[in-house]
Amino acid sequence: MKAARQAIRSQAAARDYAERQLAHAQATAQDLNQKLRQARHDKDAATEFARSAIAARTAAERTLAAAEAALAAEKAAREREERALREAHATIRHLRDGLDAAGQDIQKLKAELALKNETLQRAGERAAAALSISPLLPGGIPKRGRGRPRKVTLPLPEIAAVKIAPAPKNVNGQPAKAPVAKKEHAAGQAPVQWWLKGR
Repeated sequence: MKAARQAIRSQAAARDYAERQLAHAQATAQDLNQKLRQARHDKDAATEFARSAIAARTAAERTLAAAEAALAAEKAAREREERALREAHATIRHLRDGLDAAGQDIQKLKAELALKNETLQRAGERAAAALSISPLLPGGIPKRGRGRPRKVTLPLPEIAAVKIAPAPKNVNGQPAKAPVAKKEHAAGQAPVQWWLKGR
């Protein structure tokens, strides 16, 4: 009887121990399940975070590529503007040099024109003075004086600038001959009839 009681007590103790081990194992399993669920949640969060990070990196790369393209386009446009500005400055300098050269040429031409006008005016005055000194015969022909005519020396430009008046023409368009002065017979003297001599 005593052995039976001892066996019952041993069985009861073993059952209590088994129940405690089972409860401990269940608690451990429950804790592990909870940790597993937390780990899965953390994994899903990490995966979502990684996915978001990848999307953000892709968007950042796209933004960076667009910014680099815009920067390259702006740099090319600035280089074109600078080149156009340099060409415009070069054109302005060329035009200014051309205007300066044209102004100098104009001043030279004005000086040459003034000199030519002065030369022509002096030549005209000398020609007018020379014509006013020599007397004229009927018909506008200058009368030649005795002896050699006085030589009028003119510079080459003045000689080239003096215009010679054309000779007068008759009704038929031919050059008119200078009128020959008729010799007047002495008063009371009959003209000599040379064809009657020798008869």
